[in-house]
Amino acid sequence: MSHKLSTRARNKILLLAVALLPLVVTASLQSWALKPESHPDLQIVDRRDVDPDALSYFSRHVARLHDRPLGLNPLGESFKRAMPSLERREGLLYTPAGFVDLKNPAGLDFLPAGFRGRKDLRTGTGRDVLLVQVGKAALQARGIESIEQELRTLGVAVVSSIPERGLVLVGAPQALKAARGAGFVEASTIYPAGFKVDSHLGTTPLINKLRAASRELELVAEIWPGFSRDEVMAEVRSVLGADLVAPYGTTDGTLRLRALPEKIAAVAEIPGIRHIQEDLEFLLASAEVHTTAQVGEVEHTGGATPYWDMGVDGGGLGLGSAVPPQIVAVTDNGLSTDTVSFAHSNTPLTQAQIAALITSAAHRKIAS
Repeated sequence: MSHKLSTRARNKILLLAVALLPLVVTASLQSWALKPESHPDLQIVDRRDVDPDALSYFSRHVARLHDRPLGLNPLGESFKRAMPSLERREGLLYTPAGFVDLKNPAGLDFLPAGFRGRKDLRTGTGRDVLLVQVGKAALQARGIESIEQELRTLGVAVVSSIPERGLVLVGAPQALKAARGAGFVEASTIYPAGFKVDSHLGTTPLINKLRAASRELELVAEIWPGFSRDEVMAEVRSVLGADLVAPYGTTDGTLRLRALPEKIAAVAEIPGIRHIQEDLEFLLASAEVHTTAQVGEVEHTGGATPYWDMGVDGGGLGLGSAVPPQIVAVTDNGLSTDTVSFAHSNTPLTQAQIAALITSAAHRKIAS
């Protein structure tokens, strides 16, 4: 008897489950249908708040990057910085071109020919730059202060330090020769041109389309401390030409250059040059002000200027504008007539003078 009841109960439960299955499926389908579409590029907002025409307009006016042609990198398109695995970096010098072993005669062979540096110091009285690696035992025994003091005694200036135990020295050739033979130096090389050139030179996409396609590179060259900017600039001009080299600023030790890729190796060989990179592009904040005034924000508009696109240039009356004067706004709750936006001219005026111009219909931007 109990077995029959148990069987009947199971059958009733099974029938109930079958009867409820369509309801569960219907609810699941309805929940799936109401799920909002996935748009990773948009925030979760009401679709009615998104104007497709406005998005299309902004996408056409946003600043775009332009790829560079091949052959602009003086180090070569296939150049890779020397980056060995972590366990193989002990005792190596970490330079802008990667990790190098100055004790290995072939340690700089990964650099292209023409960028591996000179074998001998300069002749004459001009300054030169030497990269040395201090011995580990000498550094532990003497300390860096004692070593720098000896270098100063030789007439050499330490202008930079790099891991591991590397010092960049600037001085006269004879002084650097003496430093090179010091007992605490275990390896050295004349600072090579390949350490001075940005490995990404000529490969970074640019906003300016004409500049991106040009073979003439706009560069910034940094100068080592201890060198005269005027003397270094004269040397660079002897390579590139006087009209392609100029001071970058009035006080700092940098130069602005324009050079073809094949000229960069000769520029980098000049001892006073420390680093060469492309001049950066900037999107100035002032370029966003007019967009903020016309649209209300910049982040999602791509710098749109709808008023200017419609010919509303805000020039006012009497300036010979290419478009006729327009009514931009009608206000009945007062206007700050002495603000810059509504200025009649660059000359400061009193409220009485401004009122007289408006009354006589002579004001450029306000009509009564």
